[in-house]
Amino acid sequence: MAFSDFDYPQVLEDIFNERDLHFDVKQVGEKTIFRLPMSAKNCPGLNVHLNVSEHGDAQLRAYLAENVKDYQRDALLSVLNSLNARYRYITLSIDSDGDILSTYDFTFFSEDEEVITKQVLTMLYLVSDIMDKCIPKIMKAIWSTQKDDDEED
Repeated sequence: MAFSDFDYPQVLEDIFNERDLHFDVKQVGEKTIFRLPMSAKNCPGLNVHLNVSEHGDAQLRAYLAENVKDYQRDALLSVLNSLNARYRYITLSIDSDGDILSTYDFTFFSEDEEVITKQVLTMLYLVSDIMDKCIPKIMKAIWSTQKDDDEED
């Protein structure tokens, strides 16, 4: 199967510029990574990363918390599993560094700029909204399992 010469990353950059969205962009290997600061009620500094291949494969990623302690992970995994069951578009996990990551993978299904615009904006706002709903539950689990500094010694 041959891929078309359609340049998804360039089209997305044009869309973001036309809508005056703030973003950073960098090329890593064959992927273009857009970092978009999104405004969210519970997390006003939510940075969503949109990784896009030249063929239209896309991944939305955001770190919702960092450096979760080993003793907190079991409680957090229970919360993340509950949220994963509730919200079908994102997957929440804890990576090897103890960071809580939200992910959503999709493919752009058109080469029409109007369709791409609607799809990318819908995905960005939908995923940001879901992450915003998850953050209070995640933070409550982190805070409720927090030990005093004296206890960790």
